[in-house]
Amino acid sequence: MSKIEPNTFFGCDLREVTIPANITSLGNGAFSYNKNLTKVNILSDKITFEGFAIFGGCSSLKEFNGYYTSEDKRCLIDNNVMHDFAPAGVTEYTIPSNVTKIGEWAFIDCNRLEKINLHDKISIIGSYAFLNCSLLSSVIIPEGVVSIDEGAFYGCDLESVYSKSKTPYTLRNLAFGEYDVETVIYVPTASVDSYKVYMGWSNYADNIVGYDF
Repeated sequence: MSKIEPNTFFGCDLREVTIPANITSLGNGAFSYNKNLTKVNILSDKITFEGFAIFGGCSSLKEFNGYYTSEDKRCLIDNNVMHDFAPAGVTEYTIPSNVTKIGEWAFIDCNRLEKINLHDKISIIGSYAFLNCSLLSSVIIPEGVVSIDEGAFYGCDLESVYSKSKTPYTLRNLAFGEYDVETVIYVPTASVDSYKVYMGWSNYADNIVGYDF
């Protein structure tokens, strides 16, 4: 077996996982919602991350070891894409500096995360990246972002969003949740009018106000 198929170990009672050197592919949710999983060891350097939320919902996960791991052992990263996060005990997190895309479902159900720090090299926030991060109340979107994909912050209780780009960029469906949310979206004062009519952003037009960054 060289591939771990989607949902193979979904909801099991695994405590530690070792991905052997012969594994070349990991499918959607392969180890997701193992509530007692604390440690993952990756011995293969030939993995294709075909799926998303491979370790999603593993609320006790503390560290990744081996290949594709970030320096702090909290992330799985391949080709500058962050795929998964080890959330146990983390209330604030700074995305590693080599990440340019936060992958789909990367922070799903990280319901203790209160603050996320994004850097200017990030260009894409993937679909449902922060799905159901219910304590995440504010986010600053740096100038380098060119796309926030579908439902990226759906299920968050966002009180405020700060978009620093002077030019509106791609905003997919329900990126900040339902369109009747009370989230205040701050954009550069000179850009308010252009944001309000831009595709995607226009759905949140009543929430957009000017801010002097």
